[in-house]
Amino acid sequence: MRRREFIGLIGGATAAWPLAVQAQERERIRQVGILSQYREGDAEGEASIAALQRGLQDLDWKEGRNIHFEIRWAAGDPNKARASAKELIGMAPDVIVPSSNLVTTIVQQETRTIPIVFILVGDPVGSGYVASMAHPGGNITGFAVLENEIAGKWVETLREIAPQVSRVGFIFHPETPANVGLLHAAESAAPSAVKVVPLGVHDRAEIERIVAAFAAEPGSGLIAAPHAITFANRDFIVDLAEFSASGGLCVSGFRHQWRPRLLRDQSNRAMATGRVLCRSRSQGRQARRLAGAISHKIRTRRQHQDCQGAGPQRPAKSARARRRGH
Repeated sequence: MRRREFIGLIGGATAAWPLAVQAQERERIRQVGILSQYREGDAEGEASIAALQRGLQDLDWKEGRNIHFEIRWAAGDPNKARASAKELIGMAPDVIVPSSNLVTTIVQQETRTIPIVFILVGDPVGSGYVASMAHPGGNITGFAVLENEIAGKWVETLREIAPQVSRVGFIFHPETPANVGLLHAAESAAPSAVKVVPLGVHDRAEIERIVAAFAAEPGSGLIAAPHAITFANRDFIVDLAEFSASGGLCVSGFRHQWRPRLLRDQSNRAMATGRVLCRSRSQGRQARRLAGAISHKIRTRRQHQDCQGAGPQRPAKSARARRRGH
């Protein structure tokens, strides 16, 4: 081989090497930790995660090629949620996706560096997750799905379904600011003929005891505020209402009304998660800055993010390669 050809070959290989390294970096498998509020095997919980995975797949994040999911189930249990959060964090994922205030609170307590994208969360500012709706900051962002005013609509709907209701038991988690806000909104919106009774719960046994006691009087109805505990026990709460001794207990607040919004929000969450993955490289920026950069606003209701920058980035061919027809 002539000296000039040899030098040209080495020079070409050296020029191509950075592109090859860049392609390898961009195609490395990103790891997404998902911590669901539901019980394992819950149909709605599985549908939620499947929708998120489809959304990411639409953005060209393919399982086994450039993304891997680690899924854990909290089942409305704070102890299980914390253990699962620590397990996921120990895997050093590129992003963690929690659902509900309970799970998000625990994940945020356990890490201030790994990016977090939450969903099914109420009052993210009052809950201490973000500095403001316009500028989340820190390592966390996501989607707020409820405003307190909706609780007044729940009272109104309950009265339309059962006009005889004069006592409304409001099932909520007393240590969750978003749930407390919903309770106060329900109390303010209730007509004078209706008394809203706070029913604070922490676990399934407490739900059973409190609902049974509340149902002892006729003219009673229930509203269950969205929380990991009420979601995990939603069918149990409905069954308690249907088989209460008074025979007049009516329940409102979740059941089937959540599914369409929940599945729609998964596409938004997929975009936000994809944006984090695009930025979470092994070198460069600090991980704690990533989540604050992916969204300038906490999303509420039907707001959508565009998909730009949410898919994996492909290395561009060099001008020299294009000219040579490669």
